[in-house]
Amino acid sequence: MEFLSAELFLLLLSLLFLYLYLDTHTKNHNKKGFKIYPIIGSLPEFLKNRHRYLDWTTQVIRECPTYTSVLSLPGTVCGVITANPDNVEHILKTRFDNYPKGERVTTLLWDFLGRGIFNTDGELWKVQRKTASYEFNTRSVRNFVMETVTVELQTRLLPIFSRASETDKILDLQLWLF
Repeated sequence: MEFLSAELFLLLLSLLFLYLYLDTHTKNHNKKGFKIYPIIGSLPEFLKNRHRYLDWTTQVIRECPTYTSVLSLPGTVCGVITANPDNVEHILKTRFDNYPKGERVTTLLWDFLGRGIFNTDGELWKVQRKTASYEFNTRSVRNFVMETVTVELQTRLLPIFSRASETDKILDLQLWLF
């Protein structure tokens, strides 16, 4: 029995080295996107970049010609990350029914999103989207932005400019705007 487990170990080790050799010496070596290993997926890269996750994913997506890549972690479902506007429109609008969130995601986000538009599928999503589309039409958004910007300018930015002009001091806008 011990001999069999040693043979199995050597076989698996040989297969791992063969995979690593072929992976580094094939013409697809310049493939863009998240590096995915068998069984462990993108876990090594994820752990290496966990402290800068958003910067890392942005960097990888920018290097992909389609601005889309697959991220795979062990024990989870593979996820597609995209920054392509056509893909985003397809997923969120054109064919939303092809991309259900499923029970796992809905359960994970339940405390945060409840039954809102960002955490539902199917008919409930269609009803909420239709309701939201009336609220977010071009005219209502434009009016909201104009009102908000006007109030912010009059109550916050213009008084700062007035005080600065009265004292003839140089004003560093980064302190006030960012």
